[in-house]
Amino acid sequence: AFGLARRRRCGRAPSPDVVADWCDHAARELRSGASLTAAVANATASQPAMSPVTGPILRRVSRGHALLDAFDVADASTAAGLALAVLRSCARFGGPAAAPLERAAATLRSRQAIAAEQQAQSAQARLSARVLTVVPIGLLALLAASDPKVRAAIGTPAGLTAVALGAALNAVGALWMRRIIGRPV
Repeated sequence: AFGLARRRRCGRAPSPDVVADWCDHAARELRSGASLTAAVANATASQPAMSPVTGPILRRVSRGHALLDAFDVADASTAAGLALAVLRSCARFGGPAAAPLERAAATLRSRQAIAAEQQAQSAQARLSARVLTVVPIGLLALLAASDPKVRAAIGTPAGLTAVALGAALNAVGALWMRRIIGRPV
């Protein structure tokens, strides 16, 4: 939990693209004969955005902890967590670590491509949801500004009730549409 708590205090986690580039650099280091620790250090030097994630690991190793113990992975659902889980497995089981790191980078890039495709596919639905939410508010504002009869109707108790009910239904509809559209998986 030490590493996760530290990462939360240091701000945002590195983007999946940064982590994928870092994994590729570490894999190149490993293929050129560097140790796992040296590969992590050199890849971090070339990709400083990974320092909040790998810095605590490298500090723990420099203080004499075993590399396996230094990889404290609590959340493998993040991009950096995936990379650290791969490194932890490589440190635990041995063997060539470059190929798993390259596969992790490919997985991260694939996830990014899928997320971008989902964003593109849902663009029309998101725009429709915004229009359906904003148009009634804008139309009421326009009519209230331009027509004294509308202003008079809104000022009555029945008019205020209708506007309040309409606003509540509009808010529920906006939440419903947001839920239907959802976030990319």
